[in-house]
This record gives sequence, structure tokens and C-alpha cells, in this order.
Amino acid sequence: MELIQWIRDILMYSAEAAVFLFYAKAFFMPKYKTSVTVSGVGLAYLVLFLVYKLNVPAFNLVAIPTVLTVAFLLIFNCRFKSALFHSVLLLVAMGTTETLTMSFNAAMFNVNMSEHIANPIIYTIDIVFSKMAYSAIVMSIAYIFSQTKKNNKNNKVFWLLFISPFSSIFVNTVFFYFDKLLEFTDGMYVAFCVASFLLLVTNIIVFFVYNYSLENTTELYELKMETERQAIDTQYLQIIEQNNKNSAILMHDIKNHLQHIKSLNTSEEIHSYIESISDEVQSYGYIGMSKNKTLDLLISKYLNLCQGKGIKIDFDVKTANLSSVSPTDVSTIINNLLDNAVEAAEQSKAKTISVSIFKKQGFEILKIQNSCDTKPQTKNGNLLTTKKEKQLHGYGTQSVIKTINKYDGMFDWEYSEGEKMFTVTVALSINI
Repeated sequence: MELIQWIRDILMYSAEAAVFLFYAKAFFMPKYKTSVTVSGVGLAYLVLFLVYKLNVPAFNLVAIPTVLTVAFLLIFNCRFKSALFHSVLLLVAMGTTETLTMSFNAAMFNVNMSEHIANPIIYTIDIVFSKMAYSAIVMSIAYIFSQTKKNNKNNKVFWLLFISPFSSIFVNTVFFYFDKLLEFTDGMYVAFCVASFLLLVTNIIVFFVYNYSLENTTELYELKMETERQAIDTQYLQIIEQNNKNSAILMHDIKNHLQHIKSLNTSEEIHSYIESISDEVQSYGYIGMSKNKTLDLLISKYLNLCQGKGIKIDFDVKTANLSSVSPTDVSTIINNLLDNAVEAAEQSKAKTISVSIFKKQGFEILKIQNSCDTKPQTKNGNLLTTKKEKQLHGYGTQSVIKTINKYDGMFDWEYSEGEKMFTVTVALSINI
């Protein structure tokens, strides 16, 4: 019987660890890859399991919020107050569900609660019952108050998942009812205990599969949006390039015409005047500031875009031109960052943007500064989109960071409230 209790406790703490992982990932970004995150959570609950086995209730009560707070801080990107709050919330949810389920079963079937606790099999089923309720409540909290709901287009689907825990709770209730009417053997108790635990595992797996599917759907949607964006940008740049070619041809023809007119008249003043016009016309040719074709086309794009929006934009690309970065990646980084800069600058009073690219210590540095009257919204140090349809936006910065990581690069930003200026700095290794 003692072996059964050990197996029961190990399985229960494993289930709690799975629920904690689901809950934590719903609110906070993990600091490490999945295997390290899972191992960290497992280690935290191993500590809680060992504390529980000391059989000191007061010590266990203190250990739960303490260990969970440390787990939040070490494994996820969160602050101390948030970690402590969520740890206490989980403790309250756990204690409440255990008390209510045991009290419910005792009152429902007119059995003294002490009898439930004294019987290891019945007590095990009580615990499984409470963990079902605990997992349902915790996952509901995670769904309602976290980012999970915002990323889900069909909110009604989530609530259909609760058919599983409610059905499991109903099955347990029926068991207690027949337990009062029939005489169950120890073998039957053990069998139902195992069945109850399998139902609990099934409930947790259902929620994890749903969450995994939701994350994959979000990633696919992000990839689709980025692919469509790149296709539009490529088409736009092709149009700009063709316009530049047409402009260059036109400027060349006009210059030839002016040269012909010059040859038809001998007046020195007319010669001088036409010469000045010829030089000016020649200056309206292809924009070639950086000697990087993709970057030059993007400069042309945003010069025209900002001119139409009344934004003053300056480019300084004399000492570097992102030549070590692929054209597709240059387009991804510049388009996403400058789109955000244009949006913020357009809504500001100063309406200014400055872009500089330079080399420093083995890196090409891209620095974009734009006027911004409102402090950016952030969560755990990450920038949040300010667009109304958040599920359709917010992927630009993520795409930029993924691209930067390909070049062992770094991404940083800062906001000066005094100057009302937002600055983004990107460093890309030129040794890749």
C-alpha cells in the first residue's frame, strides 16, 4: 500500500508540474529552449515532492509559493511581484479545489471526511478528482487573462475542451455513488484509481495538444503574413527599379536634346544656362547612395514615402551598406523597422527619422531614430504592437529578431521621454 501511495504522489506532482508549465507559458516567455524549461519545472516539483514527503504541513505550505516563485524567476521572463502573485494564486487554487472536492464527496454521500483520508484508495480518487478541478480552473485562468485568448480567432472552441474534465468529474461522482450501493473489492478500487488517473492525464494532454496546435497555427499565420509581405515588397522594389531605369533613360535623352540645342546656338549665356540645366537633370537619375542595390531601392522607397507624409528622413550610409547581409534579409530588417518608424513619426510633432549604417568592431551597425511622442508599450521587455487588430500585427519585430539571429547579431531599443525619440540599434556580424 505504501508503494501505491508513492506512485500516486509522484503521478500527482507530475500532473501539477504539467499544469504549471501550461500556466506559466501562457503568461511569460521562457528564457531557455523547451528541454531546459521542462527540466527546470520538473526540478522545482521534485523539490516540492520531497518537501511534501517530510509530512510537515506548515513547511509544505511555505515551500509551495517559495519554490514556484523561484521557478518563475529563473525559468521565465517575469518580475518578482508577478512571480509571487502567480505562485500564491496557484497555491490558493490548489488548496481550494482539494478542500471543496473532498467536502463535496463527503457531504454528497454522507461520509465523514476523515474516513476518506484514512482509506488510501478513496483518498487517491479524491486527490485525482481535485486535480481535475484544479487543472480546469488553472487553465481557464491562463486562457482568460493571458495572451492565449488574444491569439485565438475562435474563442468558443476553447471552452469545448472542458467537456473532458467535466465528464471525468462526472465519472468519479458516479463511482462514489456506486461505492455506497455496492461492495467493491480492493482490486476494483485499484482499477478505478488507475482509470481516474488516466482520465486526469487525458485532460492535461487535451489542453497541451490544443495549446501546441494554437502555437503552430500562430507560427504558420506569421510565416504566411511575412511571405505575403516580402512578395509585396519585392514587387514594389521591382516597380521602383523599373521607374529608376526609365528615369535614367529619360534623363539621358533630355541631356542629349540639350546638347543638340546647345550646338544650334552660339550665345555663351544660352550655353551656360543649358549646361546648368543639363547638370541638374543628370542629378535626377538613379538613387545610388550606398552601392548596395537592395539598400538603394529601399532608400528610394522610404524617401518617396516620407515625402508624401511630410516626414523628414535622412540616410547616412557612407561607411557601410549591409553588403554582408542577403538582399532578402536586408529587405526584412529595413522594411519592418522603417515601417514602424514611419508610423510613429507620422503621429509625432517633429516628424523626423534618421538612418545610419556604420562598421564597428566586426559588426555592421544599423541605427534608426525617429520622433515618437508616446512611450512604446512593452511586456517583459518586449515591444507590443499598438495596432487595434493585434492578432494581425506584432510579427514585424519578431521577424527582425529571427533574421538578426542568423548573423549572430544583437537587437536593442531605447526611448528618451525628454527628447521624445525612439532608437533601434541592430548589430550584424560581418564575419558570417
